[in-house]
Amino acid sequence: MIRINLLPQKRGSVAATTASGKVWGYAYLGAVSVWCLALAFVYFGLVSDLEQAQAQNSEIERQVAQVKEQSGNLEELQKQLEQS
Repeated sequence: MIRINLLPQKRGSVAATTASGKVWGYAYLGAVSVWCLALAFVYFGLVSDLEQAQAQNSEIERQVAQVKEQSGNLEELQKQLEQS
């Protein structure tokens, strides 16, 4: 009786494909690492810009509060002037 095997046979190219697969795996890992580093630089750059903008806003808010404090009695004085 003749036996016929219809399943594909793996041959010597298995070692070549696994080595090629490892190279591609390392290439993808390297690419992902580079992307992560690039995104980290962008993120931390934007965070520092945000901190600077918040510091400027707090300084301006402090100045506004100081001006409001200095001119707080202005309305009372104007009313007193009108009454007199």
